[in-house]
Amino acid sequence: MANDPINTDRKRNVGIRLIAGIVLVLGLPCAASGLTMENAFFRIELDPLTYSVRFLGAPGGPNFLDPVHLTHRQRREPGLVTPGGIMTDILPVREADAVLRRGPARVVEQNPTYLLLMGPESPSSHFQIKKEYILSPDKPELTYRLSVLSTLKEERTVTLRVTAQVLWNGVVEIPKPPTSLVRIVRGAYPGWPLAMVGENTLHIPLDRRIGREQAVLQAPVQQTSTQTSFGRWTRETMMSSAGENEAGSIMLLTLVDDASQTCQVAFEARQSGVNIGAPLVFVERWTLNFLDEARVPEMVAVNDYELDDDAY
Repeated sequence: MANDPINTDRKRNVGIRLIAGIVLVLGLPCAASGLTMENAFFRIELDPLTYSVRFLGAPGGPNFLDPVHLTHRQRREPGLVTPGGIMTDILPVREADAVLRRGPARVVEQNPTYLLLMGPESPSSHFQIKKEYILSPDKPELTYRLSVLSTLKEERTVTLRVTAQVLWNGVVEIPKPPTSLVRIVRGAYPGWPLAMVGENTLHIPLDRRIGREQAVLQAPVQQTSTQTSFGRWTRETMMSSAGENEAGSIMLLTLVDDASQTCQVAFEARQSGVNIGAPLVFVERWTLNFLDEARVPEMVAVNDYELDDDAY
């Protein structure tokens, strides 16, 4: 696992304007309005200036994400920025590779169910990130396809991290892995459990009970759900087309920061070797399920997962 922590930010979301209907609104990379894709069940809003997803939910509904409010100047300034929402990094995160995370991106291709964005090439690493969004025309489902490109002939090892900053006061759920494969790292206030277990899942409650600093859970799983009072967002990694250079080992990281009341859930994918003829391809499927009322899962405090007090 890479040594750098998942980035956190204390600034909060100030809301996103919602529009109903089936539309695809496109803007230039510098457009303040951003990009929008939606069908009757699923809507995403993207900011090409920060190369991030700002809204994910139903048309006219609440946001499953927790984007950071950035001023227009912050969105346009060069250098690393943490936009919240959904963002992508190649590890280790370096100032010289800031364009890989924050763009700005340009629109390469678009139609009502497909959007292709291309970020700039980093002059330092010579990597470039391509993002494709494939929206189902009639389901609350979207495929998110990432490609890490290189202009170099020699192979270079790539570790890719896709981070979603999600709403506070919800629950993160993952399939329950073997005890020996879960690592929990946390700061002060060790008296409260971070993870709780259901019948087949680990539940990570996002509230003030978990600690006064930060806590991290690491597990080798390829699916995670964020549940709120209004619904569930599920992320699942998928196999890409045959013959492509796919991500190898996939690890889920969940960082909870009590002081800022933020939670970031990241898939971290590793493979050995990216060059000009072999990009890394990483694919997620996002699905929304909506609840008529809040469902609190039955949970018991975890007591059989070893705590690792080493610094993350």
